[in-house]
Amino acid sequence: RCALTKRARAETRLKAKRDEVRVVPRNHPIKTFIVPGTAIEIGVASKVPLPTIYLGMTRMLPIGESDPDMVENLIDTSINQEDAKFITSFVNSVIGVSALTGSSEIITQEITGTTKSSKHPAYSHSPKSVSLGQDSLSSIATALASFQKLKREWDDYPGGLLVIDEVDAGFHPHAQRKLIQGIAGVAKKLNLQVIATTHSLSLIEAIHPDSNPMGDNGVRSDKVIYIRDTKNPSISDWSLEAIRDDMNLVAPKPSEKITTPYLKVYLEDA
Repeated sequence: RCALTKRARAETRLKAKRDEVRVVPRNHPIKTFIVPGTAIEIGVASKVPLPTIYLGMTRMLPIGESDPDMVENLIDTSINQEDAKFITSFVNSVIGVSALTGSSEIITQEITGTTKSSKHPAYSHSPKSVSLGQDSLSSIATALASFQKLKREWDDYPGGLLVIDEVDAGFHPHAQRKLIQGIAGVAKKLNLQVIATTHSLSLIEAIHPDSNPMGDNGVRSDKVIYIRDTKNPSISDWSLEAIRDDMNLVAPKPSEKITTPYLKVYLEDA
């Protein structure tokens, strides 16, 4: 497929008696780009119309610690049954003891005065007593169902971008692995790029190419970008062993001394 390339240049302009540097991206080559197989046109200086969902930590507002009068739990009577089945199936695939099998009922949960909104499958317990992990899982499932809805209803659906902050929060290490497996499978079907942050070594191990050398097509589809140093952030493309040692504060191993099996003799003259 033909790929869109944006080339950026820095422009300096005087603003409020000081120079301001602005990064200006432009299509390369300088012409309108048409997304292959669609009618989507991207102008030379236009933003790329890519459906994007960001899930921050507000997705995990503790329902049990919120004012009961501010919590709303409503049965969603308008949700497409395909999306309802997807949410239930996805939740069951990660923590199967939560959602009731055979039920297509979806509960929309919101907290008044916040942007908190997620859709839960029918549980064997009240949705007001969900754990933080269940709360996060329902938000992730809702986001994925939203992309599924876009793909179903948008003829020129170009795929999308899902960004998740602290994707491991609230999950047992075993559930973290099942979550990543579930996200990876859905991402392929919906043509999604998923970017997530984590401090979980278990989750890094589940994603890192050292643990998963090749994908189904012989190509590495996942990558771990390891960022160090708060004051001067730098990106490291480290091995899994190096990341594990750094996260556990294990001192770097001294480099091995190079030895030769023979003695070199240097003479002053012939």
